[in-house]
Amino acid sequence: MVVRAKVKGTIVRGKKQGNWLKLAREKGWLIIIIGGRQILQSRTVLNFQVQDGSCKDMGAFSIHDKDACLVAANYRGYNTHLDDLETYRGKAQLSQGCYVKGKRFLFVPVEASCEHDSCNGNVLKRPNSWEPICSSEAYPRWMSSNGYMDSSAIATSVAENEQYPAETFRACPAPTTQCTILWPVSINDFVRLGFGASIGGFGPLRTYIAAIGCKFAVGRSFASHWNSTGFAPFWNEELPDTDFHA
Repeated sequence: MVVRAKVKGTIVRGKKQGNWLKLAREKGWLIIIIGGRQILQSRTVLNFQVQDGSCKDMGAFSIHDKDACLVAANYRGYNTHLDDLETYRGKAQLSQGCYVKGKRFLFVPVEASCEHDSCNGNVLKRPNSWEPICSSEAYPRWMSSNGYMDSSAIATSVAENEQYPAETFRACPAPTTQCTILWPVSINDFVRLGFGASIGGFGPLRTYIAAIGCKFAVGRSFASHWNSTGFAPFWNEELPDTDFHA
């Protein structure tokens, strides 16, 4: 049974057992090698805490992944758990990264930060009296803050996909017919096809289907499984399984 999918580039930790990695702090296993193809790569980094200045000042890198923030804090000798980590939700945009203050920990996700060293012409400063925890290696900036594409991330991706082709679609003749797409491709199928590539093409497909006046229909068991993974529903109609298969 597939518990959830991880996007390419996600930082995970666990214990190697044969060709599998038993995940720490969450249920499930990840395969390391399949069919001679290396799926997981080992990664060794040094983590350190900066008392004055920023990670960049030390020639190091900010930590852009929430789970990696906890791993780095544990490496620094702190006994931290997910409940100990505060996520910054303020309006003032700060430098993305992992911070510590006494026994408190703060994670500034990408959506609450600036992508560069300045924001609206003002030089960014770290949160008052918070010290950044840095990494000796860079983290991919496109990673989601929780390590996988949840429903919110998918909704954002779909909205972006809808924005760019909108002008082109408006220039096309209005559709004269409507159709219903009986959609059978499950999360498990996306994983088998190569999750990153297949889910990446799904957004533009959904945009195109909506633009030509069509809708998606799925079976109820499909809907139940899809919803249980935490991904946002995309269909317009749920059918009894017998009707769907017929």
